Amino acid sequence: MLEIPPPPPAPPDPELGAVGAPFRLWRAKEAFRQGEMTLTQQSLALDGLRVQATSLLGWSVTIGVALAAAALTTHLPAVAVTVVTSITITAALSIAVLWVTNAWRWPSFNPLQILDHEHKSELLLLESLAVGSNLSIVQNSALIKVRARFLRVAWINFASMPLLAMLAYSMR
Repeated sequence: MLEIPPPPPAPPDPELGAVGAPFRLWRAKEAFRQGEMTLTQQSLALDGLRVQATSLLGWSVTIGVALAAAALTTHLPAVAVTVVTSITITAALSIAVLWVTNAWRWPSFNPLQILDHEHKSELLLLESLAVGSNLSIVQNSALIKVRARFLRVAWINFASMPLLAMLAYSMR
C-alpha cells in the first residue's frame, strides 16, 4: 500500500523573518556585527580616557613644577616635597592610563586567523568569530574599568594638590 507523504511545510511568515537554519546564520552574522560595534565603542572609550590622561599629565606637571619651584624659592621644603609627591603620583597614574598593553583587543581579526580557520562553513566560522569577539569585549571591559579607576584617582590627587600643599605649609 502507498503512503501519502506529509504536506510540505507552510512557507514562513515574512513578518517573522528568518526561521530554522537561515535564522541560525542570521543570528551568527548579527552576533558578530554587534561584537564589532561593541569593540569599536570600547576603543572610542579607551581613546577618551587617554585624551583625559594626556591633558591631566600636562597640567599636573606644569602646575606642580611651578608650585614646587615657588615653594623652594620661599624656603618651604615640606611644601615642595608634598607637591612633587603629588605630581609623581598623578603622573604615574596618568601614564598607566596611557599605557596600552598587549592585553587590549582591537575590533578586528588578523586575516590569517580567518583564512587558516578549521571550520568548513560560513555559519560555523561566524559563530566562532562572534564568540571570540565576546571574549575580547569581556577582556576590554576589565581594562577600561581599571584605567577609569586610575584616572579617577589621578584627578582626585591632582585636585587635592593645593590642599596638601596648604596642609604641609600649616604644619611647618
